Amino acid sequence: MTNADEQLRKAASDGNLSGVIEALIGGADVNARGQFGDTALNEAAEYGHIEVVKHLVESGADIHNKGGADKTPIMNAAFAGHVPVVRLLLEHGATINNDLLSSVQLKVSILEENAEAGMVRPEAVDAWKGFLNFLIAARLKQDLPEIIEGLSAQDAEEKKNALERIESAANRGVDISAAVSRLSEMISDEDAETRGAAGAALSMHYARSQDWDRLRELFGTGDQEVKIGAIPSLVYSARDKLDVSPMLSTMVNLLSESSLNLRHDAAITLGYAATNGIDVSSAIPQITNLLSDVESDARKMAAWALYRIAKYICDISASVPALQSLASDEDEGVREMAAEALTMNESRQV
Repeated sequence: MTNADEQLRKAASDGNLSGVIEALIGGADVNARGQFGDTALNEAAEYGHIEVVKHLVESGADIHNKGGADKTPIMNAAFAGHVPVVRLLLEHGATINNDLLSSVQLKVSILEENAEAGMVRPEAVDAWKGFLNFLIAARLKQDLPEIIEGLSAQDAEEKKNALERIESAANRGVDISAAVSRLSEMISDEDAETRGAAGAALSMHYARSQDWDRLRELFGTGDQEVKIGAIPSLVYSARDKLDVSPMLSTMVNLLSESSLNLRHDAAITLGYAATNGIDVSSAIPQITNLLSDVESDARKMAAWALYRIAKYICDISASVPALQSLASDEDEGVREMAAEALTMNESRQV
């Protein structure tokens, strides 16, 4: 290694951009490797020097170089929690491998244990969890062509794995438009589990892109498995404060479905929608009917939805008799939720 090469690595490690530029002008090899295989880019990434990283990448640095402990620059940055550097390297074609994900997952697990013992602040754990989710999403985006190919695999396990990963990608906000055609075919598959998983992925894609027309069509297929797979997308959309009012009639219809999952989650969606200020008052009669459902979970969610409507939207006096009848319900959770809805409506009268 020449003196210029040593100068380059030292300047990169220190975050000295002018020193890096000077070393490169002086003939330093941008990919010169030190004793353990680290390059200037490995060093700069590990210490989070983003401007230096950017200059080195633009100067032809190898973003895939394996340095000490076989760590690539993106691994150096990720293990140290330098999110902006990770994003920059991803933009320039860096890849996320299993070792990177496993190591960050291990760090998150250790932080969670330490937080329970009071040694780490909860917000630090949340930050690393968010970073891990970002990395997982980036990996799914990276592997998307391979995942889509797997949707047409002859092997059942390979196809199932591809479905699980495409659903995870959609849930994490990855654009799965390239998979829509194949997923649309799969909602007619003879296997119920396949139809449900395909419906889950498609519905989340439509919800995130706010393509309500196609989402309504999906619920209009009449297939129970497809609808059960799709209903969480409505819950998550309302929870995340999307305007789900175009789906109001669909949610009302789902309240009378034979599947508990559909009735339960439709009520939750309407409750979240009310919380966000969406006028769901037209659904009050159907929600009130749900208070007499045979399943306690459905009764409780109906009471919760009415509580939310009373708090954020309007008077629910028409539902009061049905709520009062739940005072003797066999389920404690139902009794408590009905009482809260009644109290909230009374406070609205004041």
